[in-house]
Amino acid sequence: MLTYWQKYIDEKKLSKTHLENIPPEIGKGFGIWIKDLDKQRYGDRERSNETINHIIAAVKKMYRDVAIDEKYITMAEFPIFRYLKVNRETKHKRDILEPEEFTEIRKWMTNKWCREKDIDDLERLKRRVYGLYLTINYYTGCRNKEMLGIRWKDVSAIPTESKLDQRINRQIHIPAGNAKTGRGRMCVAPVAIQFERIREHYKKAGIEVDRDDYVFINLSKTKRGTNTPYNQPAMEKRLKQVVEGSGLKKKLDDTGRHITQYSARHYAATDALMRGVSIYDLAINLGTSVHYIESTYSKVISSMKSKEITKGQGYYKALEERSKNIKTERQAFLDAGLVEFVDDEQPDRT
Repeated sequence: MLTYWQKYIDEKKLSKTHLENIPPEIGKGFGIWIKDLDKQRYGDRERSNETINHIIAAVKKMYRDVAIDEKYITMAEFPIFRYLKVNRETKHKRDILEPEEFTEIRKWMTNKWCREKDIDDLERLKRRVYGLYLTINYYTGCRNKEMLGIRWKDVSAIPTESKLDQRINRQIHIPAGNAKTGRGRMCVAPVAIQFERIREHYKKAGIEVDRDDYVFINLSKTKRGTNTPYNQPAMEKRLKQVVEGSGLKKKLDDTGRHITQYSARHYAATDALMRGVSIYDLAINLGTSVHYIESTYSKVISSMKSKEITKGQGYYKALEERSKNIKTERQAFLDAGLVEFVDDEQPDRT
């Protein structure tokens, strides 16, 4: 995100100007400047005002945490930013995979991508780890930064569960320093098998893991043994390979969808709501607010609750009344001894 500010400063020919001499009012046009930029990653889609405001917030945070705290500038020299207007009605802005598409892509990675013949052992290991990374991401709904910051000591069995459940589920500690909200939490998901498989793949490759090691270590030869996690662009690059190689890209293009690594979080939220997980429980697991879940996934929630919402109304009320009348009539026939058996699918026999 901060690269936008650097490009903006370069365009304004202020890149060689001392920080304290950059005019504060220069920040006023930053948001509009981003809005007018051609998008380089998501085709013809317009960059949303919410995304632009997130970029502005990141730049402001940089100035507060570094420029102000380290006394490079004073508040009088702090740039003046203008946020763009945002529609109060929110919706989740990322496209997501259908459940069957997610299953299909997982099978492709396991059965074809990871078994491709013309690749070396290191590349095969990278693919296997990424495949498991993607599955864990989709099951947990963790943010990209949270995923890449997971250490082995953060992953544990849930002590209150049965032995069978402990073989399936894991709780993942997201420390405050790695959480977007600045508050730590425990995220639970059925990902025990995936973490164990990663550990096994590392062991076969001669890679020893320690409690303090990152789970998703950078496996390149130059980074090996440095306990350096992958970065987000590397994972996005892998996802692009998978989407194109599996043939999923055509389906996405035909339906006007674009999948990013962050889509996993929205998939997890939507899937949980459709399974009947309460909004409160989901908010705790994802590390977000109940209000955000309600406003962002309102359409999903209303669809999920359609039976409860329409109960006793209109057509459904008529069906209930008809069913009640049929039962009453059937009982009357039985009580009168006029029929031994009445089949709802057949005409009444008297």
